[in-house]
Amino acid sequence: MNLSKYSKIIFLVESDENKYSWFSQLLKNKKYKLVQTIDVSVAIKKVSKLLPDLIICNYEQNGCDGFETFKLLQKSILNNRIPFIVIFPDKSLENIQLGLELGIDNFIFPPYDETKILEKITTTINKVDEYKALKVKHFEKIFGKSPLGVFITRGNELEKANSAFYKFFSLSEKSPLPKFNEIFDFENNTYLRRKIERCLKGKASDCFFANIAVKHRNDVKVDLQILQLYKYATERTLVQIIVKNYNRSVNVGTSGNRFVQIHHSGKEEEFGVTTREIEILKFSSKGFSIKQIAKELGISDRTVEKHRSNIMKKTDTANIIEALSKIYAEEFSERK
Repeated sequence: MNLSKYSKIIFLVESDENKYSWFSQLLKNKKYKLVQTIDVSVAIKKVSKLLPDLIICNYEQNGCDGFETFKLLQKSILNNRIPFIVIFPDKSLENIQLGLELGIDNFIFPPYDETKILEKITTTINKVDEYKALKVKHFEKIFGKSPLGVFITRGNELEKANSAFYKFFSLSEKSPLPKFNEIFDFENNTYLRRKIERCLKGKASDCFFANIAVKHRNDVKVDLQILQLYKYATERTLVQIIVKNYNRSVNVGTSGNRFVQIHHSGKEEEFGVTTREIEILKFSSKGFSIKQIAKELGISDRTVEKHRSNIMKKTDTANIIEALSKIYAEEFSERK
């Protein structure tokens, strides 16, 4: 399916062919591509693959109501900030209230007025686009200020890097970026190579790799943390470099052998961060992996993951680096 000529993709979960035809006619010549499925289980797979700009779901769908469908798709919806509209058979205030509490963005009721429905669709998509634009702007600011060497990849291709990355590799910021496998040496370890490639392709969630050799550098090994950028871009990963066995002072997460130190900023209370979550943040700022934090605190990996997830929700951030930057902005700005 060639979707390149369309500016937006709308995913319709609807078994009624008449409604599908009606929506197709409504969106004709609007640069919206309408993709339909009648099965919720198929919808889960397709949404993850297509990452549509909007999902419209009929309230009654093969024994699964619109609220249940929303919950089943919620992981993809939240990770990628996809707006969700439910088509109701009548205007029920109780359903509207429940839908809003669940986080559903908008609703369609009879009578189906074409102008009003098209306006709802456009407004809902535009609202999310504006939200994403603000998030990207905030992310760009944090990306540039990060004291860690950070870069964005699409598979093996590096698309963007911050100043700390260029300093570490002694590159001019005007020079072309190398490929991932041109700077890190893991080709001889098939198992490691496959794991890294899987993570770079977005087929695994946040990953941590320790003691990775750097090509043409015998004096240093690094840890790599690879994070999926669901909220900002599709098929992109954020990689941060944590330097080990490095004697010179370079601003890529260490100064000598000291990692970024964070102190009480006063914003912990503002964001409602708990004492345990502050401990998690302090270890994260030092480049500790989830397993290392769990070992230090005597808790399970899963508990650490849960605390980090809670921190990101409270700070409305996509990863732990951004959360650190948001809470401890002063420490980060001093290291620009």
